[in-house]
Amino acid sequence: VDIYDVFDHGSTLALVIEFVAGGSLTDRIKGGKIPWRDALELTLGVLEGLEELHDAELIHRDLKPDNILMDPKRDRPKIADLGVAHDAAGRGMTQQGTRLGTSEYMSPEQIQGKPVDARTDLYAMGIVLYEMLQGLVPFVGESDFEIWEGHIRQEPDLESLPPEIPQSVCALLQTALAKDVDARY
Repeated sequence: VDIYDVFDHGSTLALVIEFVAGGSLTDRIKGGKIPWRDALELTLGVLEGLEELHDAELIHRDLKPDNILMDPKRDRPKIADLGVAHDAAGRGMTQQGTRLGTSEYMSPEQIQGKPVDARTDLYAMGIVLYEMLQGLVPFVGESDFEIWEGHIRQEPDLESLPPEIPQSVCALLQTALAKDVDARY
């Protein structure tokens, strides 16, 4: 989203940001699986936003459908909620090694408290793409620990994706969701 102003409000840093009236990607996913071509178009829009963040040496660290807002004028996604973002040097609101994010979208290195970089956001975007195509996230559990175990030790079930999804999209997901950060895009 566009940021119009940044200022100190007492002891709090305040941002004046664009109002996006189209709801979140979560709302769109609640309507059911998104056709793969539409899901890829949405993914491309988010990746363009991530490229801008990453070029500014910022890592989002909490990319998820709730933080992807839909611009109804252009039907384009806009990334929101940079509350746990940090810069490439590790400066942010939290200390290095702190586990922050939403369990269902956290990368293995994030869960393990290891350093994060742009590939952490790409992993999260892979989870979001999987969810758009499947209607649910690949790793679920009754606790954060069970979900984290899935991210660290289980492979996503790409065989359960709808049959019309091309193999190239499955290969893209396999790379984006690689456990080894060096194997990702």
